[in-house]
Amino acid sequence: MLGVSGLPSGTTGVFSPTSVTGSGSSTLTVTTSTSTPAGSYPLTLTGTSGSLSHNATVTLVVNSSSSPDFTIAATPSSVTVSPGSLASYTDTVTALNGFTGKVTFSVSGLPSGGRSQFSPASVTGSGSVTMHIGTSTSTPAGTYALTVTGTSGSLQHSTTVTLVVSGGGGSGSFTISVSPASQTVTRGSNATYTVTITPSGGFNGIVTFRTMNVPSGATASFSPASVTGAGTSTLTISTTAGTTTGTFTVSVGGVSGTITKITTVALIVQ
Repeated sequence: MLGVSGLPSGTTGVFSPTSVTGSGSSTLTVTTSTSTPAGSYPLTLTGTSGSLSHNATVTLVVNSSSSPDFTIAATPSSVTVSPGSLASYTDTVTALNGFTGKVTFSVSGLPSGGRSQFSPASVTGSGSVTMHIGTSTSTPAGTYALTVTGTSGSLQHSTTVTLVVSGGGGSGSFTISVSPASQTVTRGSNATYTVTITPSGGFNGIVTFRTMNVPSGATASFSPASVTGAGTSTLTISTTAGTTTGTFTVSVGGVSGTITKITTVALIVQ
Protein backbone atom coordinates (compact mmCIF):
# COMPACT_ATOMS: atom_id res chain seq x y z
CA MET A 1 0.00 0.00 0.00
CA LEU A 2 1.29 3.44 -0.94
CA GLY A 3 0.63 6.73 0.84
CA VAL A 4 1.83 10.34 0.96
CA SER A 5 1.88 12.85 3.82
CA GLY A 6 2.92 16.49 4.13
CA LEU A 7 0.70 17.79 1.33
CA PRO A 8 -0.17 21.50 1.64
CA SER A 9 -3.76 22.62 1.98
CA GLY A 10 -5.86 22.50 -1.14
CA THR A 11 -3.77 19.68 -2.58
CA THR A 12 -4.50 16.02 -3.31
CA GLY A 13 -2.12 13.12 -4.00
CA VAL A 14 -3.11 10.03 -5.98
CA PHE A 15 -1.02 6.91 -6.75
CA SER A 16 -1.55 4.93 -9.94
CA PRO A 17 -1.60 2.05 -9.35
CA THR A 18 -2.39 2.29 -5.63
CA SER A 19 -0.20 -0.74 -4.85
CA VAL A 20 2.41 -3.05 -6.40
CA THR A 21 3.23 -6.73 -5.85
CA GLY A 22 6.89 -7.57 -5.36
CA SER A 23 8.85 -5.14 -7.50
CA GLY A 24 7.14 -2.37 -9.47
CA SER A 25 6.48 1.35 -9.77
CA SER A 26 3.61 3.71 -9.29
CA THR A 27 3.01 7.30 -10.41
CA LEU A 28 2.13 9.86 -7.76
CA THR A 29 0.10 12.77 -9.15
CA VAL A 30 -0.10 15.82 -6.91
CA THR A 31 -2.85 18.28 -7.88
CA THR A 32 -2.90 21.79 -6.45
CA SER A 33 -5.78 24.28 -6.37
CA THR A 34 -5.89 28.05 -6.71
CA SER A 35 -6.04 28.24 -2.90
CA THR A 36 -2.86 26.22 -2.37
CA PRO A 37 -0.30 28.47 -0.63
CA ALA A 38 2.96 29.08 -2.44
CA GLY A 39 5.95 27.47 -0.78
CA SER A 40 8.30 24.49 -0.59
CA TYR A 41 6.86 21.34 0.97
CA PRO A 42 8.72 18.11 1.94
CA LEU A 43 6.47 15.14 1.17
CA THR A 44 6.88 11.75 2.83
CA LEU A 45 6.11 8.76 0.60
CA THR A 46 5.28 5.57 2.52
CA GLY A 47 5.13 2.00 1.28
CA THR A 48 3.46 -0.52 3.64
CA SER A 49 3.20 -4.31 3.45
CA GLY A 50 1.90 -5.93 6.62
CA SER A 51 4.27 -5.00 9.43
CA LEU A 52 6.86 -3.64 6.97
CA SER A 53 6.92 0.09 6.30
CA HIS A 54 9.50 2.26 4.54
CA ASN A 55 9.64 5.95 3.72
CA ALA A 56 11.17 8.25 1.09
CA THR A 57 11.01 12.02 0.81
CA VAL A 58 10.52 14.36 -2.13
CA THR A 59 9.97 18.11 -2.33
CA LEU A 60 6.96 19.89 -3.84
CA VAL A 61 7.48 23.55 -4.81
CA VAL A 62 4.30 25.58 -5.39
CA ASN A 63 4.89 28.84 -7.21
CA SER A 64 2.69 31.89 -6.75
CA SER A 65 -0.35 31.84 -9.03
CA SER A 66 -0.48 35.63 -8.99
CA SER A 67 2.75 36.58 -10.77
CA PRO A 68 2.60 40.00 -12.44
CA ASP A 69 1.43 39.69 -16.03
CA PHE A 70 -0.66 41.49 -18.66
CA THR A 71 -3.17 40.90 -21.42
CA ILE A 72 -3.40 42.58 -24.82
CA ALA A 73 -6.44 43.32 -26.97
CA ALA A 74 -7.01 45.29 -30.18
CA THR A 75 -10.03 47.11 -31.64
CA PRO A 76 -11.65 47.26 -34.08
CA SER A 77 -11.26 43.66 -35.17
CA SER A 78 -11.21 44.63 -38.86
CA VAL A 79 -10.52 47.77 -40.93
CA THR A 80 -11.02 48.18 -44.69
CA VAL A 81 -8.88 50.64 -46.66
CA SER A 82 -7.99 51.31 -50.27
CA PRO A 83 -4.37 51.04 -51.47
CA GLY A 84 -2.35 54.07 -50.41
CA SER A 85 -4.52 54.61 -47.33
CA LEU A 86 -4.07 54.37 -43.57
CA ALA A 87 -5.79 52.04 -41.09
CA SER A 88 -5.84 52.70 -37.34
CA TYR A 89 -6.43 50.34 -34.42
CA THR A 90 -6.35 50.76 -30.65
CA ASP A 91 -4.15 48.25 -28.79
CA THR A 92 -4.93 47.98 -25.07
CA VAL A 93 -2.74 46.45 -22.36
CA THR A 94 -4.37 45.45 -19.07
CA ALA A 95 -2.08 44.84 -16.09
CA LEU A 96 -2.64 41.76 -13.91
CA ASN A 97 -1.46 41.07 -10.38
CA GLY A 98 0.34 44.36 -9.91
CA PHE A 99 2.19 44.34 -13.23
CA THR A 100 4.07 47.64 -13.73
CA GLY A 101 6.45 46.74 -16.57
CA LYS A 102 7.07 48.55 -19.84
CA VAL A 103 5.30 46.91 -22.80
CA THR A 104 6.58 47.52 -26.33
CA PHE A 105 4.67 46.58 -29.48
CA SER A 106 5.26 44.94 -32.84
CA VAL A 107 3.07 43.68 -35.66
CA SER A 108 3.59 40.92 -38.21
CA GLY A 109 1.67 39.84 -41.29
CA LEU A 110 1.78 43.22 -43.07
CA PRO A 111 1.06 43.14 -46.80
CA SER A 112 3.56 44.21 -49.42
CA GLY A 113 4.10 47.96 -49.17
CA GLY A 114 2.70 48.02 -45.63
CA ARG A 115 4.29 49.83 -42.70
CA SER A 116 3.38 50.33 -39.07
CA GLN A 117 3.73 52.86 -36.29
CA PHE A 118 2.65 52.75 -32.64
CA SER A 119 1.81 55.98 -30.85
CA PRO A 120 3.07 56.05 -28.17
CA ALA A 121 5.68 53.36 -28.78
CA SER A 122 5.11 51.71 -25.38
CA VAL A 123 2.98 51.74 -22.23
CA THR A 124 3.87 51.10 -18.60
CA GLY A 125 1.44 48.92 -16.68
CA SER A 126 -2.01 49.36 -18.19
CA GLY A 127 -2.60 51.64 -21.16
CA SER A 128 -3.49 52.00 -24.82
CA VAL A 129 -1.62 52.89 -27.99
CA THR A 130 -2.81 53.72 -31.49
CA MET A 131 -1.46 51.37 -34.15
CA HIS A 132 -1.32 52.95 -37.61
CA ILE A 133 -0.98 50.63 -40.59
CA GLY A 134 -0.06 52.43 -43.80
CA THR A 135 -0.43 50.89 -47.24
CA SER A 136 1.06 51.99 -50.55
CA THR A 137 -0.64 52.42 -53.91
CA SER A 138 1.03 49.14 -54.94
CA THR A 139 -0.28 47.12 -51.96
CA PRO A 140 -2.25 44.15 -53.37
CA ALA A 141 -5.95 43.94 -52.59
CA GLY A 142 -6.78 41.18 -50.13
CA THR A 143 -7.53 40.25 -46.54
CA TYR A 144 -4.56 40.15 -44.18
CA ALA A 145 -4.37 38.70 -40.65
CA LEU A 146 -2.11 40.91 -38.54
CA THR A 147 -0.58 39.63 -35.30
CA VAL A 148 -0.05 42.34 -32.71
CA THR A 149 2.46 41.43 -29.99
CA GLY A 150 3.21 43.11 -26.67
CA THR A 151 6.54 42.31 -25.02
CA SER A 152 7.85 43.09 -21.54
CA GLY A 153 11.02 41.25 -20.65
CA SER A 154 10.26 37.52 -20.81
CA LEU A 155 6.51 38.15 -20.97
CA GLN A 156 4.93 38.19 -24.41
CA HIS A 157 1.28 38.13 -25.47
CA SER A 158 -0.39 38.52 -28.85
CA THR A 159 -3.74 39.23 -30.44
CA THR A 160 -4.93 39.40 -34.05
CA VAL A 161 -6.78 41.92 -36.20
CA THR A 162 -7.78 41.93 -39.85
CA LEU A 163 -6.72 44.42 -42.51
CA VAL A 164 -8.79 44.41 -45.69
CA VAL A 165 -7.27 46.19 -48.68
CA SER A 166 -9.96 46.86 -51.25
CA GLY A 167 -9.52 47.25 -54.97
CA GLY A 168 -9.54 51.04 -54.55
CA GLY A 169 -10.87 53.49 -57.08
CA GLY A 170 -14.38 54.88 -57.29
CA SER A 171 -15.85 58.39 -57.52
CA GLY A 172 -16.07 60.98 -54.81
CA SER A 173 -12.53 60.83 -53.49
CA PHE A 174 -9.41 62.98 -53.21
CA THR A 175 -5.65 62.91 -53.50
CA ILE A 176 -3.07 64.31 -51.09
CA SER A 177 0.30 65.86 -51.91
CA VAL A 178 2.97 67.62 -49.86
CA SER A 179 5.69 70.11 -50.79
CA PRO A 180 8.56 70.43 -50.51
CA ALA A 181 9.51 66.76 -50.68
CA SER A 182 12.31 67.24 -48.15
CA GLN A 183 13.31 69.64 -45.40
CA THR A 184 16.55 69.90 -43.40
CA VAL A 185 16.59 71.41 -39.91
CA THR A 186 18.88 71.62 -36.93
CA ARG A 187 17.64 70.28 -33.60
CA GLY A 188 15.47 72.83 -31.81
CA SER A 189 14.05 74.37 -35.00
CA ASN A 190 10.92 73.74 -37.10
CA ALA A 191 10.27 72.34 -40.57
CA THR A 192 7.16 73.37 -42.52
CA TYR A 193 5.42 71.73 -45.46
CA THR A 194 2.33 72.58 -47.49
CA VAL A 195 -0.25 69.78 -47.66
CA THR A 196 -2.66 69.97 -50.60
CA ILE A 197 -5.99 68.13 -50.98
CA THR A 198 -7.31 67.76 -54.52
CA PRO A 199 -10.90 66.41 -54.85
CA SER A 200 -12.25 64.21 -57.62
CA GLY A 201 -15.68 62.92 -58.59
CA GLY A 202 -17.50 65.72 -56.81
CA PHE A 203 -15.88 65.08 -53.44
CA ASN A 204 -16.71 67.82 -50.91
CA GLY A 205 -16.06 66.12 -47.57
CA ILE A 206 -14.07 67.27 -44.55
CA VAL A 207 -10.48 65.97 -44.63
CA THR A 208 -8.56 65.85 -41.35
CA PHE A 209 -4.81 65.33 -41.19
CA ARG A 210 -2.44 63.04 -39.33
CA THR A 211 1.22 62.01 -39.41
CA MET A 212 3.23 58.83 -38.86
CA ASN A 213 6.93 58.20 -38.19
CA VAL A 214 7.76 61.61 -36.73
CA PRO A 215 11.17 61.23 -35.03
CA SER A 216 11.42 60.82 -31.28
CA GLY A 217 11.45 64.17 -29.50
CA ALA A 218 9.54 65.97 -32.27
CA THR A 219 5.86 66.90 -32.63
CA ALA A 220 3.67 67.57 -35.67
CA SER A 221 0.77 70.00 -36.07
CA PHE A 222 -1.48 71.13 -38.91
CA SER A 223 -2.93 74.61 -39.52
CA PRO A 224 -5.78 74.34 -40.25
CA ALA A 225 -6.42 70.89 -38.79
CA SER A 226 -8.84 70.06 -41.62
CA VAL A 227 -10.09 71.29 -45.00
CA THR A 228 -13.39 70.85 -46.84
CA GLY A 229 -13.20 69.62 -50.42
CA ALA A 230 -10.13 71.24 -51.93
CA GLY A 231 -7.63 73.11 -49.78
CA THR A 232 -4.21 73.37 -48.22
CA SER A 233 -2.83 73.09 -44.70
CA THR A 234 0.58 73.90 -43.24
CA LEU A 235 2.31 70.98 -41.54
CA THR A 236 4.81 72.09 -38.90
CA ILE A 237 7.21 69.57 -37.41
CA SER A 238 8.79 71.04 -34.27
CA THR A 239 12.05 69.55 -33.02
CA THR A 240 13.78 69.96 -29.68
CA ALA A 241 17.35 69.71 -28.49
CA GLY A 242 16.61 66.08 -27.64
CA THR A 243 15.19 65.12 -31.04
CA THR A 244 16.94 62.15 -32.64
CA THR A 245 19.18 63.15 -35.55
CA GLY A 246 19.01 61.43 -38.91
CA THR A 247 16.91 61.16 -42.05
CA PHE A 248 13.26 60.27 -41.49
CA THR A 249 10.45 59.34 -43.87
CA VAL A 250 7.35 60.98 -42.41
CA SER A 251 3.94 59.77 -43.58
CA VAL A 252 1.26 62.42 -44.01
CA GLY A 253 -2.36 61.25 -44.16
CA GLY A 254 -5.73 62.80 -44.94
CA VAL A 255 -8.89 61.16 -43.60
CA SER A 256 -12.51 61.73 -44.59
CA GLY A 257 -14.98 59.13 -43.32
CA THR A 258 -13.89 55.77 -44.73
CA ILE A 259 -11.46 57.39 -47.20
CA THR A 260 -7.84 57.71 -46.18
CA LYS A 261 -4.99 58.86 -48.40
CA ILE A 262 -1.32 58.97 -47.50
CA THR A 263 1.94 60.28 -48.90
CA THR A 264 5.46 60.74 -47.53
CA VAL A 265 8.06 63.49 -47.12
CA ALA A 266 11.64 63.48 -45.91
CA LEU A 267 12.79 65.21 -42.74
CA ILE A 268 16.52 65.55 -42.10
CA VAL A 269 17.43 66.49 -38.53
CA GLN A 270 21.02 67.62 -37.95
